[in-house]
Amino acid sequence: MSEESKYQSDHDLLIRIDTRLSDLIRDNNDFKTRLSKVEVNKCDKEEVGEKIKIQEIAVDTKIKDHENRMRKLERFVYIASGFLLLLQFVLTNANK
Repeated sequence: MSEESKYQSDHDLLIRIDTRLSDLIRDNNDFKTRLSKVEVNKCDKEEVGEKIKIQEIAVDTKIKDHENRMRKLERFVYIASGFLLLLQFVLTNANK
């Protein structure tokens, strides 16, 4: 093996090592990026429980508000029905 071919093979080896090292660095950076996304998305049990409680409170508040509105509307409908019934009774008896 000549000296020039020895240097050529060493050079080729260095290029392959450099390429593999570049691939490893890129893969490591990708791994770090994915890991940071996982850590951001990760919640522990207490946080999830707290978020569920907040949602339950919000839903309960909406249901109570809806029930209050329905009660007011029912009252109005009953009063209006009574008024119309009374008006019909008065108009029916006024013609007699």
